[in-house]
Amino acid sequence: MPAFAPFFMLPPSFEKTAEFKGVLERAEAGSLDAQIMLGDIYGEGIGVKKDEAKSFYWYQKAAEQGDAEAQYNLAICYYEGEGTEKNFQKGLEYFAKAAEQGMAEAQFSLGELYYHGEGVKKDVKKGIHWLTKSAEQGDPKACFSLGESYFSGEGVEKNVDYALKLLTHAAEFGLTEAQLVLAYLYYDPESDIGIDYEQAFRWFSRLAKKKLPEAQEKLADMYYLGQSVPQDFKKSAYWLRLAAKQGLVDATYKLGVLYTEGKGVKQNIKKAIEYYQQAAEQGHDDSQFNLGNKYYLGNGVKQDYVKARQLFEQAGEQGHYMALNNLGIIYLQGQGVEVNYQEAYVLLQLGKNLGVNLEGTDLLIGQLQLMLTKTALSQANKEIKARQKKIVLLLQEKMATPIDGF
Repeated sequence: MPAFAPFFMLPPSFEKTAEFKGVLERAEAGSLDAQIMLGDIYGEGIGVKKDEAKSFYWYQKAAEQGDAEAQYNLAICYYEGEGTEKNFQKGLEYFAKAAEQGMAEAQFSLGELYYHGEGVKKDVKKGIHWLTKSAEQGDPKACFSLGESYFSGEGVEKNVDYALKLLTHAAEFGLTEAQLVLAYLYYDPESDIGIDYEQAFRWFSRLAKKKLPEAQEKLADMYYLGQSVPQDFKKSAYWLRLAAKQGLVDATYKLGVLYTEGKGVKQNIKKAIEYYQQAAEQGHDDSQFNLGNKYYLGNGVKQDYVKARQLFEQAGEQGHYMALNNLGIIYLQGQGVEVNYQEAYVLLQLGKNLGVNLEGTDLLIGQLQLMLTKTALSQANKEIKARQKKIVLLLQEKMATPIDGF
């Protein structure tokens, strides 16, 4: 239900006042403004006990008089099942009535429903039509949605310049989703608009001040790397702390890196291990790998090959090729586990296939090939293919994860 923003403060027991009785009398007499006011008041529970059924009733009365705002609100009631049973067809009908009267919010909603096929047969062309109508009136959500379409070329001819114009309008209006997408587009070297670190910093800064953890982390990256701003490790650490406090695992990991390197903070391996541990427990592969190395080398913790192996295994399952390489060495040397040349070969070869390029790896792989029987080598190669296929699919899924629709 749309938030009701009254121009006056209503007392908590407004329903018992003479003013309320006056509004009710006007509404019953057919006053459009009074009917909409009651719909808002009951819908949000402002000065009265929230009552979605009564809210629906008064919106319906106002909608019957042809008011676009009431029709829009009634459509939401039908779609959400607020004060009435869900009825997508009725909701669509009232969205259309309000949209046809030129209400930008209704045009946006109608466009989204058709574009995505929510409660109605998907019709991208109709969706684009109504989104365009809404965007032409400056509706930020419509501009953002339409900008996505022109950027991807879905339903329209791809037009990056126009997409950027639409996204910028939505972002300037204050739409968080648009600001985040715009920031990432300017930051990403593979985006169609080209790198512009100044613009990226501008938008990440706005979002960081809104306490968005993803933006705080990227702002930290920009200070760490000196992208459009002087390199400042202390500011990097500051923003990472804020993002980590909100549970952003990448920020927690990067704090571990700063404490390991002593950049922006006093070097503290114990503190670094604490951050790596937190992130590793959340499944962060780089943290699992780094923590595994600490246990493998006995750096800041008591040396423990078993814990190192477990952590390398966790990271390796996610495609961390250096973890796979290290795990191969563990099986080759029998550190905390029985020597297993076949498994060592599988892990070293898999790590190489995924990206390891270390001096000596090829030599070890070649030696292991000579040590294995033909049967064992054949089994190992089949195992490499099976594991690699699984890992590649996992990595593709990660890469395909969109950022706010892109």
